[in-house]
Amino acid sequence: MNFKILTLLIFLFLSNFSKAQCVTGNCYNGKGKMVWSDGSSYEGDWLYGTMHGEGTYKYSKGGSYYGKWKLGVKHGYGEFYFKDGSKYRGDLFGDSYTGNGALTYAYGETKIGEWVNGNLYGSKQNPTVCRSGNCINGNGVVVLQ
Repeated sequence: MNFKILTLLIFLFLSNFSKAQCVTGNCYNGKGKMVWSDGSSYEGDWLYGTMHGEGTYKYSKGGSYYGKWKLGVKHGYGEFYFKDGSKYRGDLFGDSYTGNGALTYAYGETKIGEWVNGNLYGSKQNPTVCRSGNCINGNGVVVLQ
């Protein structure tokens, strides 16, 4: 039974990996460019076959991300450029704005401040006070002023 499960997992991994192709460089350990069958691509640093370090990911339907990666996850400072012309520059964790950053909409409005899981908390437009605990990366009580 375990052999069947292992065989299935290996097949799924290889079939998913085959949907991408390393077109330049070293996409396992080093610098390289990987292109997926849907047209999306990543060019930058790789570690053990995952995006790690700095690089640019271009989405197949438009838009891009340039910034830091940690073991395949957006982590640290980065810049999102969206298909509609909006952009975000600042700290990220995964696909969430988390930390200091600025979101500028295509129509010109900009929101600058402290973001937590994609939500703006501390800014000139939306001042907040952390009353207790860790309001950024843990449990805490935030009061809007």
